[in-house]
Amino acid sequence: MIIFVRSFIADFDGKIKKYFALFDDHGIKYHFLGWPRGTHQKQDTADETYYSRPAELGGGVRNIVNIILWNCFVFRSLFRMRQQISVVHAIDLDSAASAWLFAKVCHKPLIFDVYDKYSDVRSFPRALVRLIDWIEALIIRDADLSILADQNRFAQHGLPTDLPNVIVLENVPQESVRAAALQSPDVPIKLGYFGVLEPVNRGLEDMLDAVVRHPGKLIFHVVGYGPLAQRFEQAAAASPNIIFHGATSSREGLEIMGTMDVVLGMYYKTVSNHLFASPNKYYEHLMLGRPLLTTAGTPPGQKVQANDTGWAVEEGNDAIDAWIDALSPQEIERMAFNARRRWEQVYESYFDTHYQGIYFARVQALAKRAR
Repeated sequence: MIIFVRSFIADFDGKIKKYFALFDDHGIKYHFLGWPRGTHQKQDTADETYYSRPAELGGGVRNIVNIILWNCFVFRSLFRMRQQISVVHAIDLDSAASAWLFAKVCHKPLIFDVYDKYSDVRSFPRALVRLIDWIEALIIRDADLSILADQNRFAQHGLPTDLPNVIVLENVPQESVRAAALQSPDVPIKLGYFGVLEPVNRGLEDMLDAVVRHPGKLIFHVVGYGPLAQRFEQAAAASPNIIFHGATSSREGLEIMGTMDVVLGMYYKTVSNHLFASPNKYYEHLMLGRPLLTTAGTPPGQKVQANDTGWAVEEGNDAIDAWIDALSPQEIERMAFNARRRWEQVYESYFDTHYQGIYFARVQALAKRAR
């Protein structure tokens, strides 16, 4: 049995859903250990076990005691199931530390899936950052298989690119949501955002204010969950050109984005990890055939500029206002065509070649070794 461990829930995790779909296709049993933090509530099932201690999302150093207790829960849960476990697949450092210790004690193969560099998405004292980075790099090197989300992550972690135990699995969607080809859109332009409603670092507050200032130019559809949910709910009640859908399944959210003219995915450089961002939204805009508005100086910004599939703008209200003022239906239609073509040429078969192919072959080899 494959055990997945993540300090959140699987419901909103597109990548982990790809792994589940893969093992479902092959009739391989798996189990998920998770922690429903924030306002999310979950109950144990035959396939899922949850840590019940309440904790906030994004608490940083304030959550350190909770993280230590979560790791104790992970180790204890894995140890209890040790006879059934063939491979442990741990996501991010706050789950991988205890999973790595368990793997050493019980001689089980470990997969370390690094969604994000741990210290770059949380606020820690400088001395603690050095220790965290050292532990993270150690586990990446030592795990039986480590997974990075983009080729640029080797540099972020200070790792050589030829480590035999490390592969790259980009966040390419597995379920293909095919939107109709975009024709010349009408004004007001439909702008969509689907994802975590994180404050400050995603430019969502700036875009919300800009949409309110341009009621005749944009209609803003927002799908997601997180700290800004109440603000968007209130804005939607006050402004007819803001529509808040709340949290949905991955497929429902993508289907809504497929009815948009432009999708939003900004990654402000207030978070150092955004300098190495490999977000779902970049691949989703290609799959949907819709241009992406993102942030200049980030990997998605560089990619949309290189392939003419969207815009990369600076952070803040002035840059967003300038983008809105210059926005034209003809430009949107051209970029939408380029996005769909890029998907078909580069990423349409990615799940088969990389998840079904490279990743699954490595997992099979680890599981066979563990018998």
